[in-house]
Amino acid sequence: MFNGEKVAQMAAYFMDKEAEPQMAILKLVKLLYLADRESIDKHDEPISFDYMVSMEHGPVLSRTLDLINGFVKDRNGDQWDAWISGREAHNVALKKSASRDCLDHLSDASAWGNDSYSFRPSQ
Repeated sequence: MFNGEKVAQMAAYFMDKEAEPQMAILKLVKLLYLADRESIDKHDEPISFDYMVSMEHGPVLSRTLDLINGFVKDRNGDQWDAWISGREAHNVALKKSASRDCLDHLSDASAWGNDSYSFRPSQ
């Protein structure tokens, strides 16, 4: 089942790796899509359980894009908004720390290189 908090934490993980705690929306959307695809390849299930759709600039996670665009006004939207700022021009920004202790919806694994955690689906 789709989980806005998990997707927000995935976004926070990627944004925390940047020199500035912000990211171009197009880059973030692609990274989240690729993380889901990688999870499917390695673990036979996605992280986000979002719908993958084909768009003009390539594939995206449908509900995640709706979160980024501010179209979701429910619990998932609130969870996203707790982590990620509203879009400004073509960017979004991280609102709070993305330390391992804060990323409680992501599971520990070593599937992503030498990172101490990755995006393996949690049970």
